[in-house]
Amino acid sequence: MFKNGVYLASVNDELWDGGLICGQYYQVYCPYALNQGRQQPCSIIGNTIGALVLVVDHCNDCGGATMLLSQEIFQMIANIDVGRIHINYTKFHPSD
Repeated sequence: MFKNGVYLASVNDELWDGGLICGQYYQVYCPYALNQGRQQPCSIIGNTIGALVLVVDHCNDCGGATMLLSQEIFQMIANIDVGRIHINYTKFHPSD
């Protein structure tokens, strides 16, 4: 999903922390050259710039994932055929 130039994300219960993370921005990266034995899951943008997401919801069952990213975000940072990747994320302050 996309709203006002920012992609939206859902997070697992641990990150959600009772809703304290809602409305916060994160830069999401795909940091690894290998992912579950597959070569090159990350795109160049995923390794260097990443994608900006706004946390707006939590997922009751993320299937073991930290964040659920839309297909558009996933394609920005990784090869969509991989399906699941390890991510790094950093809190982003819009005034930065």
